[in-house]
This record gives sequence, structure tokens and C-alpha cells, in this order.
Amino acid sequence: MKFNNFNIELPKFTIGLAEKMEEIQSISKDLLTGNTSRRTILEKKFEFLTELFTEEKALQFLSGSCFEDIDIKNLELLYLSIKNEYERPIKEAEVKEHVDELNLMFKNGNIKDIVDIMKIQKGK
Repeated sequence: MKFNNFNIELPKFTIGLAEKMEEIQSISKDLLTGNTSRRTILEKKFEFLTELFTEEKALQFLSGSCFEDIDIKNLELLYLSIKNEYERPIKEAEVKEHVDELNLMFKNGNIKDIVDIMKIQKGK
């Protein structure tokens, strides 16, 4: 994965990483209800990065000397890039499955099924 001119190699996606990302997602929802602060979420994301790499590497990727010094936009972008990179193979497989299903329907010439799927996707 590339980020800010760094080539970042991500570790394998373990249940521990998934749980930490779910925790971040959960507390991010609390921001909308006023039950947590933006700072808390940013600290959790930074903590995640320091556990994923090291604090030194995380700060290097974020061009800072400490948490207080980093550009929080870069913190958000790095976290999102990592999340997307871990989710990418699954999303690509899901898209491929849908494309294969559509190709099969077109090949079989079952136009009614195609129209029904299009209606469902449009919410009709």
C-alpha cells in the first residue's frame, strides 16, 4: 500500500485487528450522539496504527514527532486507506460474483430475471 510516498506493508488481517477496527467504528458512531469526542476517536486510530506498526513508524508515516504534532487529516486518511486495503479483496470478490451472475443471465437470455434485478437495485 502507498501512503505519502511510503510503501507500507500491512500485516495479515487477524481477528484482533478486525476487533480493534470494529471498536473504532463503534466509538465513531458515538460521536454523532455526543457520547464521545473527536479527540478520543483520533487517539484510538493513532493507538491502532502504533499497534499495527510501531509508534515510531506511525509518526514517520504521519510526518510528526508526537500525537499532538500530527496532521489529523493524514491520520484519518491513513486509517481509511488501511481499512480499505483490508476490505478490498472481499469487495472485489463480491463484485466479481455479481458480474458473473449477470453474465450468466445474459448468456442464458433470461431477460425477465435481468429486469427484476434492475428493479431491485433501483428500489422498485
